[in-house]
Amino acid sequence: MPRNREVPGADIAKLKTDLKESLTEIREAMSPIMAPNFLSAPMDSAEAHAFSEIRKYYLPELILAYNSVLFVAGHAISRSRLVECMNLAQDVASNQTLTNAFVESGRMQELVTAFALSSQELLAANEAGGRKGRKGKALGIGRNTKRSEIWQVRHESPNDGGVN
Repeated sequence: MPRNREVPGADIAKLKTDLKESLTEIREAMSPIMAPNFLSAPMDSAEAHAFSEIRKYYLPELILAYNSVLFVAGHAISRSRLVECMNLAQDVASNQTLTNAFVESGRMQELVTAFALSSQELLAANEAGGRKGRKGKALGIGRNTKRSEIWQVRHESPNDGGVN
């Protein structure tokens, strides 16, 4: 596969258009999942158990994957998609069903780390947005820019003591 600089501009524009269309479809698919009390009205105890298991094991995966999609779109399309990551953080925090799913699955730390990294990238994108020639460079991960220590997110495995 050719590297980006070898792909004609029209092909890149087509890829971005396709990505935007896919993002719209993903948003629509996520809409019911983001609703308060998703899978919270079982008809019997067996269904209640199944709903609980689905919420515990699948909702965290879906939310984290959706955040990853928005994160990538923030780099490929527009930094405004990184703002959507922050909106997602607010949605999860204000939706007890989603919050409980992360707590019950033991994945709250992973969620917080993902949102912190999105915040860090949004800050970097906004810092670079006002400087000519830096827009594309600001979104790379692992760059050496000086920022407040609060935005320096480091993840350690649970055996190493958690997130710093």
